[in-house]
Amino acid sequence: MGDGRQSGTSESPSILHVSPESAVGGDLGIVKTYDKIKIDLNKRRVDLLISQAEFKKRRKNKKVFKPNNQTPWQEIFRNTVGQLDDGACINSRGKYLDVSHTKGLPRDSH
Repeated sequence: MGDGRQSGTSESPSILHVSPESAVGGDLGIVKTYDKIKIDLNKRRVDLLISQAEFKKRRKNKKVFKPNNQTPWQEIFRNTVGQLDDGACINSRGKYLDVSHTKGLPRDSH
């Protein structure tokens, strides 16, 4: 189970992605080594088995990881692409739907 964007498959039930990612404040960031987790594949649920008080404490003290961009492409990706549960699409994609009718025929085809 993880929250990084991944590729590959498994021949058994697995959870390849949890969102929202901890890098944007998702609660996977509060999970600690040896915490017990209950996974119900039929209900599509993952539950962290800690008390409500501990959950609130961890959430309050959570630090969001902010990676340093090493290339302009990382910066563009991180600033414009949404979470995987929303298709990991460019956030402004709706702005360009039916572009030939709303903005005219694009000048270039590439």
